[in-house]
Amino acid sequence: MTEDGWNGLRAGMPNGGDGPGGRIGAALRGAAWRGRARQVRALLEEERELILRGDLKALAGHAARSRTALDDLTSTPPGGEAPGRELERIRVAAERNRRLLSALLEGAAEARRELARHEKARKRLGYDRSGDPLAGSDTGRGRRA
Repeated sequence: MTEDGWNGLRAGMPNGGDGPGGRIGAALRGAAWRGRARQVRALLEEERELILRGDLKALAGHAARSRTALDDLTSTPPGGEAPGRELERIRVAAERNRRLLSALLEGAAEARRELARHEKARKRLGYDRSGDPLAGSDTGRGRRA
């Protein structure tokens, strides 16, 4: 008997029935792990939406929540049935988001390059936004329309 007066094997169930090593304990751990896995998948879906909207500010704030959820998931033993299918879903969603984020960043870099080309051309042509010649440009000197 233990200090609380219970025998280690309760009601004929192996490992004490609902104790930490019993079937009920394993089922509870499995349910907790699956809940955390669903939370990670939901956060990955939120991340996808933020990437598609291009909301980088919200995406930066979202990273801390995702990191915490992943830490919680990895610190909880799966328990019960094998978690392979759930882990594969998480992997696929994370890979999808990685590709989307890479495309977003490449698009932003291309936009910066295009703006730099336009700025360079604008300076070479020598006109400001109002259409007046810029100081130091070759445009407009000695010619009149």
